[in-house]
Amino acid sequence: MVVLGTALFATLVAVSFLLLDASVLGKFIGRQVGVGDHLFLAWFITAIAMIGGAFGTGLEGAEKVSDTACGRRQPGRQRMLRGPANCGGGGAIAWIRAGAGRSTAPDDEEHIASLEEQCGTGH
Repeated sequence: MVVLGTALFATLVAVSFLLLDASVLGKFIGRQVGVGDHLFLAWFITAIAMIGGAFGTGLEGAEKVSDTACGRRQPGRQRMLRGPANCGGGGAIAWIRAGAGRSTAPDDEEHIASLEEQCGTGH
């Protein structure tokens, strides 16, 4: 977290020097702009961004964060792979093998073998 905050601060310092014209910023603060003003502005925006990000993450549920981080299909795949309760008709195995138009990953083969063993449908 400290590394990301530091990287954000450094980026904002660079952006403030590149994009903010000292004469325009000086009109807003009512005096001549110095390096300290650029550093303060970058620090202030970094602090607001970090606090806003923390609040935003805290307001989201674990499922929403997982969907965002892992994609929408991964949580469904994990539910399908959980134990013998999913043996009915071999749906989980067929779902993994279908792979929604992609070839199965190496770890999928291990899950298929495990499910086939649990469900008694081994080939």
